Amino acid sequence: MNYSLGTPVVLILVLSSLLSRAQTISNSPYSLYGVGTLQGKSTALNRSLSATGIAVRDPLNLNTVNPASNTSIEYPTQIFEAGFFVEAGDYYTEEASTTYGSGNVTSLNAWFRFSRRWAGTVGIAPFSNMDYTISSRRRIGTDGGSSVTYWGNGGLSQFYFGNGFQVTKNLSVGVTGSFIFGSLNKNEEVTSGLGTGIILTDRTYINAVNLDFGAQYTFFFKENTKLTVGIIYDDHLRLNTSSKRYALRETDTIYSKSNSIDDYTLPSRYGAGLAFATPRSLLATDITFAEWSSARVDDDTRLRDTFGFSMGYRYKGDPDADTYWGTIQLSTGIYYRENYLVLENQAFADWGWSAAIGFPVSGNLGTVNLSYNHNQTGTLNNGLMRYRNHVFSIDVTFRDLWGMRRRYD
Repeated sequence: MNYSLGTPVVLILVLSSLLSRAQTISNSPYSLYGVGTLQGKSTALNRSLSATGIAVRDPLNLNTVNPASNTSIEYPTQIFEAGFFVEAGDYYTEEASTTYGSGNVTSLNAWFRFSRRWAGTVGIAPFSNMDYTISSRRRIGTDGGSSVTYWGNGGLSQFYFGNGFQVTKNLSVGVTGSFIFGSLNKNEEVTSGLGTGIILTDRTYINAVNLDFGAQYTFFFKENTKLTVGIIYDDHLRLNTSSKRYALRETDTIYSKSNSIDDYTLPSRYGAGLAFATPRSLLATDITFAEWSSARVDDDTRLRDTFGFSMGYRYKGDPDADTYWGTIQLSTGIYYRENYLVLENQAFADWGWSAAIGFPVSGNLGTVNLSYNHNQTGTLNNGLMRYRNHVFSIDVTFRDLWGMRRRYD
């Protein structure tokens, strides 16, 4: 069987033009720490299942949680998926609260089958996001108290190429190579009192190359029922890190100096999952562990090892249903994971749930997925802050977009 790839270069150009637009995905004071709020590679399928996917093998939809799943897609020879979101949320303490809203691109993915045993996904997605604003008063020199606003922005993006290889009928393995890049800005602005108008900016530049690995083994039973076991491994990652400090007043730079800074390191991460699938439904669960206690994101932040759990259910619809409504797909998921930050000697966790509906277009040549995700993190203990949001996403999936031809020898 030979495959003609058409013009995938066009896709690469489109993805590259959107690199700078794929960063913002959340607003949280906790993004002050380290490299910001971490994001993961995801697809419409993963979002609908609360990021579950280590053992998921779907014949029509992309799964970037485990690169071994690239070989699970059957009849299409190419898939393109674009996702967008709008978000509303709030964060609050025991004394005050505030709200916000945002929206942007979630991720862009394209999948290709290169041969009978090799398939892969190229994509771009946020890796982390920094977006916070905190106001306080601070003594500057002999001034009794100046109003100071601390705010951060920026983030890291990741461009990745995931490969899956079908070793046997039951076993698939995979590897994803990622290039991570971007900058983080931490700003301190005096808004009243002595020094009004001065802005101090610490800008950190980061880049790195990362590899993560996965495998899936499937047991086949009668009536097209199967059980898949999956594992993933992501080695600790050293981020090439440099920093520069600026002092600005109005439009003039009054100070500029390169800072000496040690490279940040992110932890090794392990995961395992189970997925039970029938022709009409899927039930999957994941567990993960990350060695954050051996990581480094700055000099002052205390980190802890973390465990995570997620579970998702998907009704796939009936392509032979008598009515269109019988073909619609429904999904839901939940997750719970320990947060790696320890602030004011207080640990806390992240948790949330998801619900989604998928509308097939032209049979299975396309799908429009609508999803809702609720997320919550933080605590009110020890003067900390709780944060929650509501994310509404729309993902559009095209299959065989360029009319790719399949030729049999």
